[in-house]
Amino acid sequence: RKETLAQSVREQRETSAPGPRGRRLLGSLLEVRRDRLKFVMQATRTYGDLVCFRMGPKRLYLLNHPDYAKHVLCDNVTNYSKGLGLAEAEPLLGKGLLTSVGDLWASQRRLLQAAFHGKLMDEFSCSMVSVARSTVERWQPHADAGQELDISSEMVGLTINILGQTLFRADFSMIAGTL
Repeated sequence: RKETLAQSVREQRETSAPGPRGRRLLGSLLEVRRDRLKFVMQATRTYGDLVCFRMGPKRLYLLNHPDYAKHVLCDNVTNYSKGLGLAEAEPLLGKGLLTSVGDLWASQRRLLQAAFHGKLMDEFSCSMVSVARSTVERWQPHADAGQELDISSEMVGLTINILGQTLFRADFSMIAGTL
């Protein structure tokens, strides 16, 4: 009876979300390593906002909707654990909000939460929109000329510019342009 119940739960979990079948032993590991963004885009286009896929023996879930992220990260945080990758990154990243769990995580989150409320968030969002608009305006001549841009470095630059404006009220575009 116990084995049958466990098998039933396992089967239900495996069929609870659609996703790519992948290779027999590796699952979708090669596709993800080859081009993560392409894999995510194709998986969500094909299977929707909740996708289940394998990476070797591990079964992973891709959540591509704000309601799902809120469910996991806010409403039911105690039901989920951070992956091994973050635990292994702790020596490099330290015991910060990204890598910590439990009481330490809750304490750090409370400290940071005060910085992201009300009027300050309104100011942050205005800065983010302004920097994003400037970036799009800078891209427009390239688009009009049919020129390609390295979107990866452009997004790093956009992120640095937004951080500069929101955290330091400074223009980091010169720094971002050197990356």
